[in-house]
Amino acid sequence: MFYNSAFQSLATPQQLTNYAEVLVNAGLGHGRGIKAGEVVLVGFTPESSGLIPYIQTSITKAGGHLIQAPTIPYPVDNNPTLAAATYGTTEQIAYFPTAATEALYNQAQHYIKLKSAAHNESDTNLSNPLYRNRQLAEQAADELASNYKEDHWQSYTLAYVPSQALAEQSHVSLETIWKEIVKACHLDSSAAVANMRETISQAGAMEEALNTLQIRSLHVTGENVDLHLELTAEARFRCSRGGNIPSFECFVTPHAEKTSGWIAFDYPLRYEGNSIAGLRVEFTAGEVTDWSATAGHEAFAGLLSIPGMTRLGEFALTDKRLSQIDTVIPGAPVLLENIGGTAHIAFGRGYKKCFTDSKNTPHCNQSIEHRDVVLNGNFTVTACTATGEKIVIFTDGMCPLI
Repeated sequence: MFYNSAFQSLATPQQLTNYAEVLVNAGLGHGRGIKAGEVVLVGFTPESSGLIPYIQTSITKAGGHLIQAPTIPYPVDNNPTLAAATYGTTEQIAYFPTAATEALYNQAQHYIKLKSAAHNESDTNLSNPLYRNRQLAEQAADELASNYKEDHWQSYTLAYVPSQALAEQSHVSLETIWKEIVKACHLDSSAAVANMRETISQAGAMEEALNTLQIRSLHVTGENVDLHLELTAEARFRCSRGGNIPSFECFVTPHAEKTSGWIAFDYPLRYEGNSIAGLRVEFTAGEVTDWSATAGHEAFAGLLSIPGMTRLGEFALTDKRLSQIDTVIPGAPVLLENIGGTAHIAFGRGYKKCFTDSKNTPHCNQSIEHRDVVLNGNFTVTACTATGEKIVIFTDGMCPLI
């Protein structure tokens, strides 16, 4: 293959075989895999294309069919978004072929998204309002995919293929990123799929234990946080069940109008190639009312300017007994948010699946974006139940209920 040669010389064929098997047979079907005759749509870039033959083999062995959905990543100073914003009319800038994309999505029962960075440049066009408008129009694809994840596809999973650009973004080596994926996904084991299914089952036990409590509010306290979140009676904790590979988190959608307090982050947030570091955010009545950052101020301001991004759509916990990930890889949010013993919040879109009925989702935040920021350090999460009982559900990086 011509793309991502450094990674392809690093990963062994057996590891790639196991990675594909884990994605298809544990990532999809909520840990159960696919059924014969089902169609899997795979979205990928050239940098992740080396995994496609292995995924094709796994899907074929399972009796399914593969549809490829390749995309081309462009450098920020010469990309179609900038070209449309610079030369397009208002109508052209706002145009997106929703019907064509939806026609493709309608063909599939499952979706695999492979992520792999091609470039390491920061996007310096975020202050250009026409460019931002075009970006938002193009994000209709992400919003459409999110809707299909919730309401149409039987299952969805996301995974990373390491690249040199991803390593540069994250200030770690390519080998380090792959080592973390191999370790977290059991790719050096002949029982990779069984091991991943067992991990999914363990996270499911945490989900069940949390939901048994009928939690109505959460208080997160520690050296970097004093945050209050409320949950509606319909809200439920969920674990990924293969929705990301790897994933060990249990997450919930908080009441969009009732978050209060403050939270600060040591781990950076990356947005459009920009690193946002030293972030501290205050909330009142669910809304961001004050914030500061030591780096990436313009990028975070641009993020907050997107409708719905000043409120929270997720709160999540990752038990350190489930996760073997311990390296900070900012360019790969799924790996970052699954470091053992951490929590994370997400600005933007809430998850409809975190309710007893996905069509009845009171106070679920709405946005076309969803961005996670990870809290580490010493913190405790205390839940208040429907009966008023206060119970510690996370301390010392673990959920004591399991």
